Amino acid sequence: MPEEVPRYPADLLHRARDLAYPDLAVEVLAPYTEGVFSRSALEEICRDAYDFDVPLERVRASRHLMRLDRGPTASFKTSRLGSWGEPSAGSSPSAGRIS
Repeated sequence: MPEEVPRYPADLLHRARDLAYPDLAVEVLAPYTEGVFSRSALEEICRDAYDFDVPLERVRASRHLMRLDRGPTASFKTSRLGSWGEPSAGSSPSAGRIS
């Protein structure tokens, strides 16, 4: 946990609309993972975790809804937490299994 909440560059919101979702995740997570993951490792993690489209749905003229309920299993929790066990996979015969 960071001692201070990181500040994002002022232009991130403007750039965000042109970024693919995995790239945006890297931009948002990078300040929190500094010193834990290299930038390239974080990029790989985000590409692997978000290997599906995250559609934006227009609600009103200037309001959009990010459909995080869409994905490999159409489940927010499953698609977001699915890769958490991967780093420990292979460390023991029961790694990654839920009892």
